[in-house]
This record gives sequence, C-alpha cells and structure tokens, in this order.
Amino acid sequence: IALRRGDTGFGADAVPLVVRWVQRVRHAVGPGCVIVVRIDAAGDCAALLRALEEQGVHYVIKARLDWALRSAISRAEHWTTVDRDADGAPTRQIAEVPFERESWHDADAKVRVFALRERDAEHRRRVFLWADMDWTTSAVLTNAAGEDQDALEEIVRTYNGSAEIEPLIADLKGAWGIGKIPTQRFCANAAMLRIKALAYNLFTRYVAAKKPELASWRTPWKRRVVIAIPGRLLQSGRQWTLRVPPAARWLN
Repeated sequence: IALRRGDTGFGADAVPLVVRWVQRVRHAVGPGCVIVVRIDAAGDCAALLRALEEQGVHYVIKARLDWALRSAISRAEHWTTVDRDADGAPTRQIAEVPFERESWHDADAKVRVFALRERDAEHRRRVFLWADMDWTTSAVLTNAAGEDQDALEEIVRTYNGSAEIEPLIADLKGAWGIGKIPTQRFCANAAMLRIKALAYNLFTRYVAAKKPELASWRTPWKRRVVIAIPGRLLQSGRQWTLRVPPAARWLN
C-alpha cells in the first residue's frame, strides 16, 4: 500500500509500483498461478498495459470512452448475448471491437477491446450510443485469449468482479480510517497509512488464528467479539480477578 500525492495522476509514473505489487503476488502464489489484474479507467495507459504484458499476467481494465472509442463501438455489428431476462430477451451483450490507440501501437501493447452493453445498468455511468436502443455501454481492455462463448462470459464475470474488493475498501475506510489525512505533512500521512495497513493485517491474522469462523466478518463485529469484551474487575484481599463471559475465555 502506498500514498500518492494529490496532484499526481495514475499513469506511466505508477508503472514501477504496480510491477512491484505484481511481482510480490507472483512470489507469494508461485509461477503456476494465473494472476488477473483489474483496474478502473485510470489503467488505460499504454506503458502500464505493456508492463503487465511483460509480467505475464492477465488484465481486464476499464477503457476510457473517448470519442474515438465510442465511434468504434457504435459501428460494431457482431454482438454475443451472455445474459437474458425471464422472457428470453437479451439483457447483456459483448462484442470485440477493432480499435487501437496510437499510444498502444507505439508501446507495442497487444490489447483487445471488448464492448459491453447492458439494459438497466444502474451500477455504473450510463452511456447511450444508439438512439433506438436502450443500452448502457462500457468497454474493457484485456489480453485474454479465446473466442468462444465461455471465454466471453469469463471476461464479463471478471469485469463485473470489482464488487469483491469494495466491501474491503469500505471496511478499511470506515473501521480503520485509511482515507483520513491527520496532518499537513505528506511523509507523516504516508507513515500513518502504512501503520493502519499493518494493524489491519495483524488483526486479521490474529482473528484467523484464534477464531477462524469470524474471518469473513467486518472489523466492527470482530472487535465486539475479540476486543470489546465486557468484564468485571474484582478485588479479594490483595488479589485482583477479572471476570469475563464464558464465551470470551478462548482468548486465554
């Protein structure tokens, strides 16, 4: 985890950081594991796409829907239906779009562009490209191979998998305050962010070791069971005794 300055964007300067993260994951999972990198539209960067390709990982990155890409999507003819409603009408379709940015060509990045159009897609920005069709359109960039129905559905599932990380980010922001900036000094804020991340990892490992059935719980509920335990401190003669509920004695 790293803190970036507010006046910097995610682009070519962030490539070394992303590569280090990918290499750490590769070291942890081994050479035989398939790593999939998913990034929002900030990852639509030729240098980053090239670096991910060199690292031998698969990526699914949300594309920037500029005018050129929107125009190419609107001309796509062959759409594959990957989901239907109860009446059998298509609700989600995907098509590979023949499109290449000039920056991709200069960076020798081999990128496939898939357009995704959906009905009633309330969870993302609504972009309509066809006047006579109620489709919300988005696009992803990937280096994944495959042309059949299963491959297309896998790309859709990977693209829609962002919700898996959202609860974790919400937990880190709400329970650990990683989004708060306590001082006006960048170095102090960066150190505080790392301390919070280390505390989260330590607490998560402790709960996994002592109470694994709570591993899927969010931090506030874990704290109620593991840390915020009611008790009564009693004195008998010169001896003090802490009494806690029987359910909390596993901590000993």
